[in-house]
Amino acid sequence: MLQATSTHASRWITGSLSVGAGLATILASAHSCGLIGDASASRRTMLDFGVHWVGVTPALDTLESLGDTVRLAAAITDQRGTALIGASLTWTSENPKIATVDSTGVAVAQAPGSTFIVAHVGDKSARSRLVVAPRMARLEIADSAVTIGEGYSRRLTATALDARGHVALPVPLTWVSSDTAVIVVSDSGVVTGIGAGEADLTAMHAGVIATVHASVSPVPGRLLSLDGSAQSAEAGTRLGTPARVLLESRRGRPMAGVSVHFVADRGGSADPAYATTNAEGIASSTWTLGAMPGRQRLSATCAELDSAAVLIAEAEPTAANTRVTPVGYPWSGVAGSVVPLKVSVQLTDSTGRLLPGVPVTWVALDSGSITTLEARTDSLGESHASWRLSRRAGLQRARVRVGTGRNVPVAPVLATGIAGPPALLLGGDGNAQKGVAGEALRRAISVELRDEAGNPVEGAAVAASVLAGKLADSVAITDSNGVASFRWTLGPKAGRQQMVVRAGGLPPLTATVLAAPGSPANIEFVSPPMSGAAGKPLSRPIRLVITDVHGNRVTERQVTLSATSGSLSPARAMPAPDGSVTAKWRLGSKRGVQVLTAEVRGTAVRAKTEVTVR
Repeated sequence: MLQATSTHASRWITGSLSVGAGLATILASAHSCGLIGDASASRRTMLDFGVHWVGVTPALDTLESLGDTVRLAAAITDQRGTALIGASLTWTSENPKIATVDSTGVAVAQAPGSTFIVAHVGDKSARSRLVVAPRMARLEIADSAVTIGEGYSRRLTATALDARGHVALPVPLTWVSSDTAVIVVSDSGVVTGIGAGEADLTAMHAGVIATVHASVSPVPGRLLSLDGSAQSAEAGTRLGTPARVLLESRRGRPMAGVSVHFVADRGGSADPAYATTNAEGIASSTWTLGAMPGRQRLSATCAELDSAAVLIAEAEPTAANTRVTPVGYPWSGVAGSVVPLKVSVQLTDSTGRLLPGVPVTWVALDSGSITTLEARTDSLGESHASWRLSRRAGLQRARVRVGTGRNVPVAPVLATGIAGPPALLLGGDGNAQKGVAGEALRRAISVELRDEAGNPVEGAAVAASVLAGKLADSVAITDSNGVASFRWTLGPKAGRQQMVVRAGGLPPLTATVLAAPGSPANIEFVSPPMSGAAGKPLSRPIRLVITDVHGNRVTERQVTLSATSGSLSPARAMPAPDGSVTAKWRLGSKRGVQVLTAEVRGTAVRAKTEVTVR
């Protein structure tokens, strides 16, 4: 019995020693992991066991150049604040485009902006904010030198760079020119050449400057005719005064040493054809006219100019080489009126060659009048005139003068004045007036019937017809003043309406009036929305038109819009040129049916449209 008890006690003691040893091992492990023990001591952890807090320093930093670096440090503690060593620390950047970070916590600036660098230990993390704000260290102008012509402009650009040569954030620049009489520069960097010369252009900001050298060259601005224009001489001869032109720069200064090209038309010539401007900017050439009579031109051009200086001279025809032939002769017309066909003459030389561009003047005799229709003969060598005969019937005379009249004798021409029946239908009163569609015009449309001498014709029948509306009488008899009048009720369609008036076989007259829309009579909603969301604008605007009783759109009356709920913009409006009114409707918040009412101000005309609100 004693032996059995001793054995049992031995087993109990052995078990107790094993449990104590295990407990000691656990306590030692917990102490080493920071779960128990002195809070001020450092402990080593395994597999991030016991990590309670992670911190990163610095918490905020700014990098002033792309490529700058900063080393971040992470602190890791347990729940008692004891620093832990050996945790699996990883670093990441929330935006690597702004800044990157390596496994040691070194961050590198990549682009302007800000991002967070994050330290991760297990499920714990901490962030440090990095701001990348490249700071200007120097300025760099894109152009190494500037060359510009007088009067021209261009823009210069300067780039702010950080200390490592990367582009920094833009800064406001101040630009200055060392000589504003040569070149000027605006605050935005636009340079303009003023006068020939050289100057320096400087960009600056906060004490940082950059300079570029600029040169301005003279640019031809215009060629001016000085002498040799407005001369006259016989065709084929040399003019007495040489042609002289002045070349000025854009700043108005004479330009020397520039080649000017002289070119004569119509077979003429210039000697020399190319002349160089002298110190005063003047070039000259002798001008010999071509053999064709008429106006001739000498053009002076410069390679750098789009325009030319043009000198004009008159080549006079000669009697020995000029023939004047009437066209369509004999001419006749009613006394006191214009000859129905244009009177014409044709100019040729002794070989029958046409002579275009020659001055011709017509002069009427015998109390008549004549108007030269063109100052010079046309491409067929013809000159035309409008000849109003005197009131006397019989032969009537006119003269044709070719050129200045010094070399070619005047040529006489004849026409016959014939008395005849009424032959002129003239417009009277009422044309181009404005009326109301479907209503009678306030003023009658009247015409005048006259004979060929311009006398009124009484008692003659004049007929009128219209495509729209109706006439009180389609035939009217002229009164003692030769006037016939027609009362016209316009057609129902707004717009231009015409009346055609005829008298015998005379050319008809057309009277045109403008029919305006009548008073508002109807409001029509054009494809209105049928439904919409409560409190929201309709998917498309409300559009309506106002019409009169004939369906013409009315544009001159204001429309007032109102809704049972919601808001309208605008609430009052004048119709657009096409007669429409457009408004936006923000529906009210109440579901169901909402109603919009449109009224024409000052009238009883109104209309409604409904929208189902969901």
